[in-house]
Amino acid sequence: SGLTYNYYYYNYSVNETGNYSLSVYVKDIEGNENTSNYTFYSVTNSNTKQFSVSGVNLSDIRVKDVCSGNVLISGTSVTKTSPDTALYDVEAVTDKPSVTFNNANLSGTLGILNYTNLNQSIAAPSAKRIVLEFELLSGFTSYDSVIVQYNYSLVESALDGESTLVVYKCANRDDCIWELIDSNLSTSTNIISTTLSSLNGSEVFLIAETNIAFTPVVTLVRGGGGSAGAGIPTTFIKKSKVAALNILVPSRLSIPTENTIETPLVIMNNGDTTLENIYLEFVANATNTSNISFVLFNRTISSLKAGESKNISLKISSSNNPEMYEVLVLANIGEPEMVELGRFYLDVVDKYYNNITYINSRIELARSLFRENPECLELNELVVLTESLLNDKVYEEAISTIDSAVNGCKGLVEMLGKDVLLRKEQYIRRRVTVRQIVIVVGVIALLALIRLVWRRTKYKRLLKEISG
Repeated sequence: SGLTYNYYYYNYSVNETGNYSLSVYVKDIEGNENTSNYTFYSVTNSNTKQFSVSGVNLSDIRVKDVCSGNVLISGTSVTKTSPDTALYDVEAVTDKPSVTFNNANLSGTLGILNYTNLNQSIAAPSAKRIVLEFELLSGFTSYDSVIVQYNYSLVESALDGESTLVVYKCANRDDCIWELIDSNLSTSTNIISTTLSSLNGSEVFLIAETNIAFTPVVTLVRGGGGSAGAGIPTTFIKKSKVAALNILVPSRLSIPTENTIETPLVIMNNGDTTLENIYLEFVANATNTSNISFVLFNRTISSLKAGESKNISLKISSSNNPEMYEVLVLANIGEPEMVELGRFYLDVVDKYYNNITYINSRIELARSLFRENPECLELNELVVLTESLLNDKVYEEAISTIDSAVNGCKGLVEMLGKDVLLRKEQYIRRRVTVRQIVIVVGVIALLALIRLVWRRTKYKRLLKEISG
């Protein structure tokens, strides 16, 4: 500590193809010296390839130099031009594990990984407790090996036995038979990892720890020799038991703004001993805790026997703020003393979502009609008005206005004796109010009246021409 480092960058331009070796020699005023070597090669444009890499549920994709480990390019999707024979390490980062494909040969357009958090949907092996459960799907095969690693720092405080962390895998979630695989655990960095030859298209992974085991000690006083009150204490040590609790909750819930829903929550004792004094609480990653509230009926469970489960109703209320929340369910158990963790995602969506979707689709329909039928361009003011009403969240009036524009255009074109031109029209089903029906009927009646007046005027003009 206390040292100051200065970094110097030098550019070296390569104007010929071939292999190059770069050596750096540094010596300080005290005679300390260090040498670093790096090799690279240069090719012509005709010996290059371009690749694009993307994925599903990935927060970052990092293309790294295989020698130095330096990140050359990163993003949720990346595109790069490289020599034909170039190999890279590609790290796919998720909100939980990261997956690194070593010595990957990248070319063309690649969907490198599809990640899904399974939220404890598959039971753990006997005497094991779920820490993380996830699925990896990948059709990419051009690499030497793959490393799957997880930094468990965020859940470290909830672990019962950090040193017992292990990794299991199975072929698919529908017929999962857990297989224990080799893994590396670093308790100093809070990282557990496993190295595989490939992902075989689909793999389900489980990171688990050994369930807490406790040995209850019972001391009995055995009476002796007929002396009142006298006795010899005798201690019995019972066989160790495994304590485990599963919290079953839907992995994802959706609720409209300013609304309330109820969902079941199942608390299951999957150990072989009774759990006492279970207290449930919730923690959400909300920036404002007043935006969402949780009400549990029977928040406290006094006792839960081995193999027993209890259904609890959870009421969730939302404010007027659409947002996605990650919600942690904490079960604090008094005896034996332990903490279990469950997780689900809560998506608070605008309660007017269906109306907004309908209005936007009708705006697109109106614009398409106006493009194909220039006679309707004068009605474009209604589209502009609809967009203004939509921004002001006056949804009913916006619906009436845009419906009037669409129906008015169709009526005008038909009145002129033409066919309504429209390349593609998609309708979205929605609830129709009485007011909207009255407006539509009124518009149709008005157009019919205009057509009648127009025909009478044309008829009178024709009679004058004949009489003249």
